[in-house]
Amino acid sequence: MKQLFKWVAMSSMVIVAAVGSSFLLTNVANAAVPYTLNRSGSQITIDWDDVASATSYQVTPIINGAVGTPVQVTQSAYVVSDTVPNTTYLYQVTAAVGAAEPIDLFTTSSVRYALTPPSVSAALTSYNAVTLNYAAVHGAQKYEIYRSTNSKNGFKYIATTAGTTYVDKGLTLGVGYYYIVRSIQVTPERAYYSSWSPVVGKRSVLSKTTLKIAATSYNATKLSFTQVQGASGYKIYRSTNSKNGFKQIATTKSTTYINSALKTGTTYYYKVIPFRDKVNGSVSNMVATKPVLAGTSVKTRENLRQVTVSWSKVSGASGYKVYRAMSKSGAYKQIKVTGSLSFTDTKLADNKLYYYKVVPFRTVDRKQVNGPVSSAAGALTPRPSGLYRASDAGWYVLEVEGAGYWEVCSTTQCNWGTDDTNDFFYNRAYVYLQPGQYLRFNSYGKNGRITHLENYHASLWSSFSKPGYYIIGIDLRAGQYKISGAKDAYYAVCETFSCNYDEIIENNYFYSAGTQYVVMNDLMFLIISGNAKGVRL
Repeated sequence: MKQLFKWVAMSSMVIVAAVGSSFLLTNVANAAVPYTLNRSGSQITIDWDDVASATSYQVTPIINGAVGTPVQVTQSAYVVSDTVPNTTYLYQVTAAVGAAEPIDLFTTSSVRYALTPPSVSAALTSYNAVTLNYAAVHGAQKYEIYRSTNSKNGFKYIATTAGTTYVDKGLTLGVGYYYIVRSIQVTPERAYYSSWSPVVGKRSVLSKTTLKIAATSYNATKLSFTQVQGASGYKIYRSTNSKNGFKQIATTKSTTYINSALKTGTTYYYKVIPFRDKVNGSVSNMVATKPVLAGTSVKTRENLRQVTVSWSKVSGASGYKVYRAMSKSGAYKQIKVTGSLSFTDTKLADNKLYYYKVVPFRTVDRKQVNGPVSSAAGALTPRPSGLYRASDAGWYVLEVEGAGYWEVCSTTQCNWGTDDTNDFFYNRAYVYLQPGQYLRFNSYGKNGRITHLENYHASLWSSFSKPGYYIIGIDLRAGQYKISGAKDAYYAVCETFSCNYDEIIENNYFYSAGTQYVVMNDLMFLIISGNAKGVRL
């Protein structure tokens, strides 16, 4: 209610009453009371100032010019909630003050409204369903939906709903559907309709799949793509030009496809289109791939005046190109083309560092298509057996195919009578030299060679059968070994390279057949003579 308003009797005059944000000129015989008039949907609310000494108020509706039945209220407010569209409403309000005649307070301005059409949006929520959404309309109790496959005409009723969402299911793929919606208000006497909403439409289509390259080899690629709801299959298109020339190469029900028999070094472009029956979906994104050879890994093995280069096999390679340089980042020159997995580079200098790279290639249409260049593998050629003076301290590996003898001299050149230490060995020995010391190495077998331990290319074997010296962790893997031998076989395990009698931690001489189990850790030293052999358990 408004605050108490002091009523003043007046003769016939014109009074101004507030109506919402506008003003209404009302002819009142005896009095004027300010009021507000608001409408929300089908509801009208009238609120006015209290009149002093008033015991009640009478509200008389006038609907489309016809005077209705007055309504008595005890408060200075009145709410009507059942108004209908396309009807004019106004209200006369009087006040009862004791036994006096009712006092005319005011007549409201007129109120009239029409149902507005809903604001509709359409979305394709599956390949065969369209969802309509619309905001609630004031006064509307439900909504009527019509559909057509023509945006101009032919609309037919499909549904009535009280909600503001409707899903139209079971649509035919590839057909465009159009919709109009109107609001409805129903009273006991009749139903009221708004005008039609603007036409909205959607075409029933398959969604787009997302394509990617899953894997590529030298002559094949694997495509993968996301599943499309409703699709019965997928059409694969390929071209060697990203702009045009795409041709269908396959149809599949799977979401993966392997395209084989490709040309190494050629770039291929792919697109995928989902389909259902005879209706195609949208074209996917485009992806590109270039089949190439895999890379190879390179190893080297030094020998006197030669290096053997070996590499891993590359699937699809027609051959391999071998390159050599005198420094790791130097200029590499091609020295060999071969179909094998190794090459021995001969006529090299002693004690020289060489680097090698290998490039696999595949012959395509009488042209060689190269694969990636391998990482560089270095090799330092050994010195041949003989007499040498050490300039740096360190361990040296003496190797020979058969028997060998070495001696170290610290005061003068070794001449068979000046040595500080010496040894006779088979196949391999390790010798430590201080700067200025001399080493004489006589190889009674073949290919006697000397290599600094840092440049020694060892192989971590798990067994041994030849006599010689072995370092655990460099020549043999650490672990437990089963060592066996016949008559005249011997082994010794030491904690240092020198392996003298004071440092032996395990040894055995086989006067007859026998077996020993020995645990050897990294950097232990093993001496084998005779026909002893061992295998890692």
